[in-house]
Amino acid sequence: MSTAAKTTLATTALGTIGIILFVHHQQTADKAAMHQGVIRDMEQQRIKRERQADFEMQRVLEEEYRKVQSPYSAYIGLAWMFTIVCTFGYSSYLPWSVSNFFINYTMLLLAPVLFIGWKVIHRTKFVGPLQADLVWERPTVDAYEATFMEPPVGFWSEMLDLCTFGKLHKGRDRRASSVAQM
Repeated sequence: MSTAAKTTLATTALGTIGIILFVHHQQTADKAAMHQGVIRDMEQQRIKRERQADFEMQRVLEEEYRKVQSPYSAYIGLAWMFTIVCTFGYSSYLPWSVSNFFINYTMLLLAPVLFIGWKVIHRTKFVGPLQADLVWERPTVDAYEATFMEPPVGFWSEMLDLCTFGKLHKGRDRRASSVAQM
């Protein structure tokens, strides 16, 4: 492996580790603040002044759909991905090669053109975050999850099942409906 490839791999790994540590730190700080009863942002203070029914609905939705480290992790992730995308085709710069540049960066130019073309041709609209329906399928998902008899297995057990194609726990169906059919 070339030195440039090793350098790129090392910087990518260090950046990823840095993002993970930052997100963990933010989650820890936010959990500590929530336990102390501290209200961290002005949006929650504005909601408290609204009617109680609206506040309860908004609070439930915020708890379910709002990231704890928002919006800073999105900014860091965007900057990191921009850096990765821009340096992905570094081999086309030194020495300069038009064919390598074309191979590495064509999709970056083509993807926005195709996306905008699709939106124009099919006349589809952008759905804003306030108009997106995030709770329509929730009763169905809740009903499905209620059929499970055992608590969900841990993350690493799920990954092991994924890697072994479920052969270690073959025939294990933890839903109540499968037990009733036996």
